[in-house]
Amino acid sequence: MELQNWIDQSTPMPGAQGVRVYVLGPPLSQEKIEQVNPTAAGHETYTEADGTALTASTSFLMAARYGGTTTALDLQDQDLFDLSFPFDKSFRLPEEEAKADPFFQQNYGFAETGTATATVGGVKQGPEWRRIDDDWLEAAEDLALRLDRLTNNTSLALAFELVHSRKVLLFPADAQVGSWLSWHEHTWTVQDGDTVRDVDARDLLGRTVLYKVGHHGSHNATLRDKGLKMMSHPDLVAMVPVDVKTAHDIKRWKKMPFKPLVADLGKRTRGRILQVDQPLAQEPPPGVSRELWDAFLQRTREEALYFEHTILDVSP
Repeated sequence: MELQNWIDQSTPMPGAQGVRVYVLGPPLSQEKIEQVNPTAAGHETYTEADGTALTASTSFLMAARYGGTTTALDLQDQDLFDLSFPFDKSFRLPEEEAKADPFFQQNYGFAETGTATATVGGVKQGPEWRRIDDDWLEAAEDLALRLDRLTNNTSLALAFELVHSRKVLLFPADAQVGSWLSWHEHTWTVQDGDTVRDVDARDLLGRTVLYKVGHHGSHNATLRDKGLKMMSHPDLVAMVPVDVKTAHDIKRWKKMPFKPLVADLGKRTRGRILQVDQPLAQEPPPGVSRELWDAFLQRTREEALYFEHTILDVSP
């Protein structure tokens, strides 16, 4: 009930006079949480999922076929195999490293001597019981899928409205298709002085001037018709939190940020895209006026680790 109240009501932001917060997600229905990709017949996003989407069958197949081996994989199988693990690579320790570590030798049974495991009364004796080894294979099908697919749609998605100018700052976190669709099921009633008005998702999107692009610019975290196409404000600026080298080389997210999405962002923002691994362009993109670009540069500052962009709380 508390979450329902947050979603159905807007609220002033404590300590920030003139700012109103709308809680857009997470969705309240399990169905929407589980809808991470566009429907088979629909075109909610800029494309359907690519060929390396994780499914129950591919998750278990990759884990069972290649788990614990050094078999060389082609690029697509490598992507699927990486996704099949219950935990991200940064949280895993290769077995060879563990065997060479004194701590793991002593506490996890990797030493050459004195680590034999006996079973007494059905209970293993010795340090080996601490190891997962290949036991994760039995749960990979379900656990990997849930960790990989359903967490993003439970993101807290927020819209901040500057009450005076009614400009909106949109922060959807990692929300995917189902969460975005659920926003359109709500209407908020707000009061400004003596004026009472209804606000819906279309209205908030139409007044968005800053869009923190969802999930590092992935293919299924920005809706098309019920999302970006509704962002029609002339001051729209997009921020894409992605480092392409990290995404491609370490995380193996080869299509992040997704090129068709970035192309449409460029059109709708008239080139005003802030991407963390790209320098701020001093010259306007083709088709963008010098006057418009200079106004953007005056409100945007580039530092070594971040961009600072100022939004004026004044009406056009």
